[in-house]
Parts: sequence; structure tokens; C-alpha cells
Amino acid sequence: MKHILLLAAFLTAGCTFLTPTPTSRLYRDFSAQSDETLLPDYSYAGYHQCEKPLPTVSRVTHRFLDVADFGAVPDDGKSDRDAVLDALKAAHAYTGPAAIVFPAGRFRLNERSDIGKPPITLTRSNLVLKGAGAALSELFFSEPAPLGTHHVSISAPQPDGSYWRGTRTSIKVLSNSSPDGFSVEVNDASTLTPGMIVNVDAGLNVNLEKAKGYFAPHAIPDGPRKRHGGRNDYMFEIHRIAAVEGNRVTFAEPIHLDLPHIDNIVLWTIDHTIEECGVEGVTLAGNYRGLFKHHAGPRYGEDYRMLTFDNAFNCWGNDLRFTDYSKAIRMLRSGFNTVTNALLEGNPGHSSITIEIGYGNLFAYIREQNDTHHGLGVVSSATNTVFLRCTQYKSMEAHCRWARATLYDLNEGGFQTRGGGATFTPMHGRLLCFWNWHVTRPGDVDFWPVGKRYGYFMPPIVAS
Repeated sequence: MKHILLLAAFLTAGCTFLTPTPTSRLYRDFSAQSDETLLPDYSYAGYHQCEKPLPTVSRVTHRFLDVADFGAVPDDGKSDRDAVLDALKAAHAYTGPAAIVFPAGRFRLNERSDIGKPPITLTRSNLVLKGAGAALSELFFSEPAPLGTHHVSISAPQPDGSYWRGTRTSIKVLSNSSPDGFSVEVNDASTLTPGMIVNVDAGLNVNLEKAKGYFAPHAIPDGPRKRHGGRNDYMFEIHRIAAVEGNRVTFAEPIHLDLPHIDNIVLWTIDHTIEECGVEGVTLAGNYRGLFKHHAGPRYGEDYRMLTFDNAFNCWGNDLRFTDYSKAIRMLRSGFNTVTNALLEGNPGHSSITIEIGYGNLFAYIREQNDTHHGLGVVSSATNTVFLRCTQYKSMEAHCRWARATLYDLNEGGFQTRGGGATFTPMHGRLLCFWNWHVTRPGDVDFWPVGKRYGYFMPPIVAS
């Protein structure tokens, strides 16, 4: 066992793992590594899997590039985008760690005059956007982000533009079991090396007899039968390779895919990643004040997407505030990131936090104070996600596409299961765990609401 289960405390300087009072049989079985345990090890989550504290960004560790030195003037009612783009250009030209620094005040970064200008994106490792504090430095976006983009990005796009899988190099997985919980056998491991990041792409074919065990104790619902002729090709899991011995590949993290029930497993390599980047000490403010309408476009507030992590690993966000947004935080094909001490408020929009194809992302001390359409939650094959000591306004969210092994640890707020995407399909797979949830307002706790279109969850683990 690599870590103790994440159960008790997380500090902004890093993680502290504490052993709870051993009164729970569920926990005793886990800590004894009993074959009967229901709990997986969720602790492979967070910045460097919480084996390192979050970085302290200072003039000693990073070259500071103050946007004011490039012409940005806070609180003058004029666009500061050109100055910030110049600071970004200088930071990318510098070869060492660098921080783009925002002093106190409001910086206007997306006026109508800025339409068509380059995005605000960190595209190499070891770059940080750093403000004077979320209560002091505000990045204000008066216009929506261009279609399909975000206002601020930490991003290393794949060269072929593949959204889901990675680069177009695939290696077939031969075994559909993992005897040690960490390894698979492939047809050709000659191009795989330790440290490489891969995306495990698995299919669940409900036409096969072995698929029935995935849905037990329920029968296979209608949704998976109707989608793609009963075949689902959107069951992903990102891993970092720890060792290669012959054709056996061992990952640095446990596999949470239900390997005995799935088939057609392929490893896609992810060759372009970004690491050691952060956003801290700022407010990201949108400008939509109307009534949000779901999937209705920018006219109804859909395109104030604030911060995204794309192909980002071992990155962080800290001391953040989001207001009047459509989507606050999104992670795509990213892992082992930490977002902590974030306030979500203002006019509610589409979603608070979403993770698409990620492993081991940790969200700690997130305070959601608005009725966003989709609350804090996971979508699209997010795996081993941890929400620790978060306050949720109304609902916990899952959004189909086979999320797995999510831990809600010591959270509080309304408890209402909800989801979207494909109808009559599980919103979340196995190993969803609610540990000591403090319910502050009543909600729906039916995890298999027969007859409803959405809101199906495989049997969760509930402990208090």
C-alpha cells in the first residue's frame, strides 16, 4: 500500500494523511489489505500524488515578470490584454521557471477590441500566473471566450488534435486482468519506457456475456444497449508507466478499470504534456448577468469558460475566486493536479468543476456558493478524483462516460445526485465513495431511479 487512504486533512503546503479512529470495519479491512475490502486506495491524487507540497513561488524560485512593467494599468477601464500577452511572450522566451505577476487591481483582458487576439495560455512547463491574492487581483473578461476555448489555459495540445485519446500510436493490451492491480500485458512494449504517460482506452461491449458482471446487481440498462450497437468506446484511464519488463507494463497507480468485464483495450501514448504550472492568487471574473440557459450559446452565458488544464500533470491552482462564469474549472486528459482554496460564486452558469479523462486530481476546500447547473463533479472517464472538505451548493455531479473511483471526503452541502449525457446509462461506475458527508439540505438519494432518464449510479460506498 503506497499511502494511507485520504481521510482527514489537506494543508495548502501539501497533504497530511491521518489515520481515523479504527472503529469502522470498512476502514479496518482496507488498512489490513483484506481481500474483503470494498475501498480502493484513493490516495494517488493531487500534485505529485501529495508526496510534495505545493510550490512556494517567489523571486528566488521564479523570474518575476510584472504585467505593469509591460504596460498594464489596473482599474483604468482600458484593455490590458496586449501588455499581458507581451509578458506571456517574455515568460515563454525565458528558459527557466517564470511567473507572470499581477499586482492588486482589476485587469481587463477580453474587451471587444481584443476579439481575435491570441489566447492567454501557458504552453510550456514551469510557468505560473500569480496575483496578489484572490481578494486583490482580478482578471476580468467582459466578453465570452471564443467558441471551444477558455479564457485562461494551461495547455499542451496533442499535435494531431486528437481530443479523446492522445497521439495516434496505439498498443494492444492482451490481458484483460491485472493480477497485481497495477500491470497489463501488451502485444509490443518496445516503444514504451518508464515515465511515459499513456491513455488506457477500453471498450465495454454489452453484447458479451462478461459485460453483465459490470452492472451487477442491476441488469444491463437500456442506455448502453442502444448506444453504438451496445459498444461503448469512451472508457479511458490515464497512467504513468513505472516499469516495463518484456511485454508486461506496470503503472505507477492502481488500475480502476473493471478489466474482467471489458474488451478491446488499447494504450495510446500522450507525448506532449505540460507540468509544474500554476494559477494562484487571482479572481477570474466573467460578465454574464442574465438568466443562464443550458446549451443555448453565448447569448445566454454559455461561453464564459474560465480556466482549463489540458494535458497538464503535476500542476496546481491555489487561492482562487471565480464569479459570473459558465464553467469555472475544466481538466482534460490531465492528472495529479491540485486545486485548493477556491471560491465559486456570482451568477450561476453551466458547471463548476469538470474532469474529462483524468486520473488523480484533487480538489480541496472548494466553496461553491451558487446554484450552477452542474455542480462539483466528474465526467467522461475521470478516475481516482478526490473532493476533500468541499462545500457544495446543492448537488454532486456525474455526467456519464464511465467515471470511476471518486472519493467525496468530509464534504458538506446539499446532497442531490444528478447527471447528464446519455440517457438510461450509469452516470458513475464503481468505487464511488461518500465518506462522512454532512448534509445541509435534503435531496434525492435514489442511486438507481428506475424510469427516470438520468441519475443512475453504480452502488456507491457510503461511510459515516
